[in-house]
Amino acid sequence: PALSRLEISANVQTVPAVRPASVPPLDQEAMEACQLRIDNLCKPIYSLGRLEKIAVKLAGITGCKQPQQLQKELLCLCYDEGLSSSQQKLTAAFAEHAGAKARIVPQPLFPDLHAAFCFGEALAAEAAKNGSVIVGIGTSEICPADICGTKAARQRQLLYTKEQQRRYSASEFLQQPASRELSEIAVLVGFMTAAPQHHLLVVLDAASTEFAASYAVEISPEAAPYILHTQPNALNLGMTTGGGCVAALG
Repeated sequence: PALSRLEISANVQTVPAVRPASVPPLDQEAMEACQLRIDNLCKPIYSLGRLEKIAVKLAGITGCKQPQQLQKELLCLCYDEGLSSSQQKLTAAFAEHAGAKARIVPQPLFPDLHAAFCFGEALAAEAAKNGSVIVGIGTSEICPADICGTKAARQRQLLYTKEQQRRYSASEFLQQPASRELSEIAVLVGFMTAAPQHHLLVVLDAASTEFAASYAVEISPEAAPYILHTQPNALNLGMTTGGGCVAALG
């Protein structure tokens, strides 16, 4: 049954999304109304830590003070050979657990990183057209035999020095030759920079998406509020034992 959530997009248009003159800001009125509602719940003030900030951010993105039943999508990028049967089942299981629709997008060979960037923009436009509000983005290993994280390690070597300094600015990055590893990052960057235009909250997964996020925010600082970091060292919920946990259990 989980596989029924899985969709393989084979014909995504690579036309770049139309960019408005400016990115619409988060809806401050909705955010204030959402925070007021949270503060008046039967719990200690700010006892749910960052969970409250996430709820307020969603209110700002959707313009609704109490956003509910938001459509979710799990977007998995893979190389043109696609995913193995076991990888498809695992992706579908993750999507079912999150109540999201899984979309697997094979990545074509791009002539340059600008084309890959535009492909990412088109993916964001397509997600919004499908009604999605929250999009979890991730990538797959090249094949099931790959050890988890080996592709990200290669991407790190291409993008960072041994001192963990970025080798390129965002503009320099898009001028690099279009290898498969860098094209994948460029697709992610295009998706994240286009997300605010389509009122999408982008949930990151693993190192590859974090690499891309650093470039996306450099290109479009307005994208930062629309990106949710979920790595253990980035997602600190800030809940106290006596406050947050009790409130959550209650």
